[in-house]
Amino acid sequence: MTTQIIERAGQPEYAVVPWAEYQVLKEDAEAFHELASAARLSSAIDAGEETYPDSLVERLLSGENPIRVWREYRGLSRTALAATLGISPSLLTQIETGKGELTPPQQKAMAKALNVDLDLLA
Repeated sequence: MTTQIIERAGQPEYAVVPWAEYQVLKEDAEAFHELASAARLSSAIDAGEETYPDSLVERLLSGENPIRVWREYRGLSRTALAATLGISPSLLTQIETGKGELTPPQQKAMAKALNVDLDLLA
């Protein structure tokens, strides 16, 4: 590799490399980052951490109501989830459409029932 070192006050300050060599270094760094990410994901899966499909993440990122998205992902009907929380199915419908709200204790119960962190329902 051809490298030019630029010094300031006698100390190396910059390294200048030819463009083609820079591109190779950049591609190698990106590949290393992808491998490291894959290794972290593999470790998380091996440790039993839950992973989520792209479709779930896309629905959440698109702004769909997170309670509805998580309820459907967990395979719960409105009636079943409402019964678990001790609320009416119509109130749950209002919550999922943005026309109703839960109290803080109900929010915690919702997170527990859906097996998600509370902050994922906001």
